Amino acid sequence: MSKTKWMSVIMLFVLCAFGVTRAHADDEMKSGDIKFSGYIQARYEDHQNSEDASLGSSGAVLQSNDNNIYIRRGRLKVEYQATKSSKFRIYFDGAKDDLKLLEAWIELKKKFGQVETHAKIGQQNVPFGFEIEYSSSKRDFPERSSVERALFPGERDRLVNLTVKPVPALALNVAVLNGPGISDKTFTYKSPLADRKDVIGRVRVEQKKGDVHLSGGVSAYMGKQFDKSDTLNFSTYKRRYGADGQLSAKPFPKLGETSLRAEVMAADEFGMRRLGYYVWLAQRLGDWFGAAIRFDSYDPNTRIEDGSKLNQVSLAGHYYFDENVKLTLAYDIRKNEEVNGIKDKADNILTAQAQYDF
Repeated sequence: MSKTKWMSVIMLFVLCAFGVTRAHADDEMKSGDIKFSGYIQARYEDHQNSEDASLGSSGAVLQSNDNNIYIRRGRLKVEYQATKSSKFRIYFDGAKDDLKLLEAWIELKKKFGQVETHAKIGQQNVPFGFEIEYSSSKRDFPERSSVERALFPGERDRLVNLTVKPVPALALNVAVLNGPGISDKTFTYKSPLADRKDVIGRVRVEQKKGDVHLSGGVSAYMGKQFDKSDTLNFSTYKRRYGADGQLSAKPFPKLGETSLRAEVMAADEFGMRRLGYYVWLAQRLGDWFGAAIRFDSYDPNTRIEDGSKLNQVSLAGHYYFDENVKLTLAYDIRKNEEVNGIKDKADNILTAQAQYDF
């Protein structure tokens, strides 16, 4: 581990040593609080297309085996709220064999009459749609939808995000961001485009009445991205649009909450029209169990049929061992587009996962 990473870890635990308390998403922080939270996901994956690895005469691996036991996510989060009007968060992930900074931001709050405003500055989730900002610890399925992972790998960027709530049921977002995202190792911090800065606009509505919770929104993204094929400007436009909706209720009170979520994203970039969506139904089954099903579709270029479109059905079952531990068994049934003799790949995935959150 590099010296910089060791220093980051030491700073994190020094912060915790100043008096930390356990934090959950539903907890309300008080002034002067330092809180830490996080979770670990230990996972086994069985890939239908995996084969035992073997070495050729040159020593190169001829076949790969993706069946593996590993730590998918190892998260540790620290938040400090000095006053009611400001707080900060620093958030690390130690999954697989790497330690990286996921988030580091400052949030400022101000109320003008009945209008609430929030300004969040730093490395954070991209405020586009629903699924990006929905925690992986709460999600029913091992991974996010195909379209979200294709358009927003890593889910985070460095940005300034302004939220205005003129009334409690309505939130308006405007964000200015670098654009490449934290997964782009070349242009995360700086870009070869002189006028590079992207803009996001989002409108969200939310209403609660008894056990019924209804929310939804629309998002738009405008910007540019690096295009090495354009030898003059080295850039191409990036336009993305999205709509999402969520409904939760308790039609079967003895079982628990029923949730229905759906989202669609479309993009025009690199001369291609990308389209993806998902529909996600989850049902709590008493105190100890839960189940979910999701249909997920993504086409990286709707203008041609080249076998790259993917439809996927994901099934998941949960056993809540105690208030901190969730055991999940999930199966992804992947259906690849069949065209010009290209057949569906045998690439289904079985996932068994143990999650501990605190």
